[in-house]
This record gives sequence, structure tokens and C-alpha cells, in this order.
Amino acid sequence: MRCRKLWEKTEAGGEGFSVGRPVAYLSELRSLVQEEVLGSSLYDVFLREKEVTPVARRAARVLAALHLDEDVPRLRRPHPSKEDFDRRLERISATLRRACPYLEPEVQEIVGAVAARSEAEVPTAPTHGDLHLRHILLHDGRPALIDLDRFAEADPLLDIALLLSDLATMPLDSPLPRARARKASQAFVEEYFAHVPESWRDGFPTRYARAVLKRAATISRRQSQMPGWRDKVEALIKEAKSALAGQNLR
Repeated sequence: MRCRKLWEKTEAGGEGFSVGRPVAYLSELRSLVQEEVLGSSLYDVFLREKEVTPVARRAARVLAALHLDEDVPRLRRPHPSKEDFDRRLERISATLRRACPYLEPEVQEIVGAVAARSEAEVPTAPTHGDLHLRHILLHDGRPALIDLDRFAEADPLLDIALLLSDLATMPLDSPLPRARARKASQAFVEEYFAHVPESWRDGFPTRYARAVLKRAATISRRQSQMPGWRDKVEALIKEAKSALAGQNLR
């Protein structure tokens, strides 16, 4: 119902983006089946285009429009309790400590800062819930969102943190130059926070640092498939520290 309403609004030109028409929801698989959507993913566009700022800004406006939509009915996703949040954070930390014991002081510093700030008020809004660079498509200049299985009322900043942690990781495992990734991230953050409530900005560094830390943990678990995995983990730890210190993406 909620995804169909979103599709109807986009079809009527009520939003600056489109979504595939919902066909069915497979509850046993927790999967939404949608019609095919044409376009190149944001991931591919960033690899192909040298001037990434216009694309990043367009994607930011799409997410701001989604998050500010007050008319689409959606299921509220429960916010994890402080205990659940801390347990998940500790699992991430433990994974990194086992893989890279020498990074333990830095990991603990990040985890401590994230945990200490986690009780800040969390906004709720229509949220994609599993947003990656490959989940935003561009076709003839028009953006589209796909894979809305987890679309719900939740913390919208988690969408942004996850998307930008994708972008932070791209230079580590693709030909995307780090300078181009940084330029795209900064343009995205600047544009997004120009459209949403100013109070949302304060919660972003913590969520972004946690998302980046989680990426580092994933890489450390897949080290046998990741040449140079230690360098990648170290780069992401540095990125998370910089986010918490307000030295990037502000």
C-alpha cells in the first residue's frame, strides 16, 4: 500500500523521481516485486562521469524529497533500543579488534563516541531502509529509486549514511579516484542539508561514522577475498574518525 501510494505520486509528477510500479509483496521473503526501471546506477555514473557534482546534487534532492514526503502512508520501523544498538556496535568493534588488534585504540575511540551520541533525538521520516549507490538510477536525467523492500517510517539519516559509506568505499575497490568520490560526497551533503530541517545535521556524523565502521568490519570478515584489506580497513577507520571530528562532509 505505502509503495503503491509512492508510485502513484511519482507517476502523477508529484515528486522529482520515479519508482517501479509495485506488482506484489512476498511476505515470506520480505520482498517487494516491482516493474523494471530503466537507467544507469549512481555507482556506474560516478565511475563514468568526471564532473560528479550535478549528479550528486540531483540525488541529494531526490532523497530530501522522499524524506520530507508527509503524504505517503508507511509502516513505522521500531527504533532499536539502546541495548540493541550497543550490542550491534560491540559486534562491529569485536570483528575489527580480532582482525586488526593494533587498531583497537582507534576503534574503541570511535565506538565510544558513537555510543555516547546515540541517544540524541532521532528524526523519523519515509526512509528507503537499504539505500546503496546501485539503488538510485538515472535515465534521461530523471532519477528513480529501486529495491524498496524496507521502505518504512524510520531514521532518514541512515539512508544518507549508508549511501555515502558506499561512496567512501568505492575508491578502495574500484577505479573511482578518491578526489572525485570526496567531491561527490561533499556536494551531496551540502545539497541534502539545504533542503531538510537544520536540526537533522547534528545527527549525521555519528550515523556516518558507524556506517563506515561497519564497512570496515565487513571488509575484515572477507579478508581472504580482499587483496590489501588491511589498508582498506585503515582508510575507513581514518574516515570514521574524521567524520566524528567534523573534518569531512560538513
